[in-house]
Amino acid sequence: MSDKQKFIATLFFVIALSGFAYLLTKDRDPSGDLSATLPDERVAEIEGMKDKSFYEDPVLDNLGKTTREVIEEHGEPDSVNAHYLGGTEFHYDGLPVSFVLAGEEGVVNNLYLNSGAEILGTEIGMTFSEIEDVLGEPEFVGFDREYGEYVSVYFLGEKGAGIGELELWFSSSSEDDPTNSASVFWKKYWE
Repeated sequence: MSDKQKFIATLFFVIALSGFAYLLTKDRDPSGDLSATLPDERVAEIEGMKDKSFYEDPVLDNLGKTTREVIEEHGEPDSVNAHYLGGTEFHYDGLPVSFVLAGEEGVVNNLYLNSGAEILGTEIGMTFSEIEDVLGEPEFVGFDREYGEYVSVYFLGEKGAGIGELELWFSSSSEDDPTNSASVFWKKYWE
């Protein structure tokens, strides 16, 4: 299979998966039941996952928050989108961070950062080299064919099976251009 065929197959798969996620979530109230809360045991379990100092970062501190907590802090989102992994993405026009809430519980497990967002002493708009000066050597730097951009990937916390407890992906149009976004994937939440 050629690279072009692989790209088209991957693109088709992502589009189909997005459509399926939309169908699963289109009738669901995006803000959830604001009177509902997680059981105390679940809250303690989620908080226990955040046992490393890097979770003290103001952006990373959002991981594990519930739908209710996000709405209480930021208000109703300006847009709500079905996320391709089956969650719900909350976007706020004046905020450089979007929240992906997973599962029936509606717990933040992924974050998307745009221009101006700061995380772990870095800022979206810095180059990969500038980020490396702050965070050290990444796990991977190179072209991501699936998304058609360059990425610099950091694994934070415990590492195993080729993934990190938390993964931070910076994106740019080239290896030397300023970054234009970043994604945080809280893999530990899915263990």
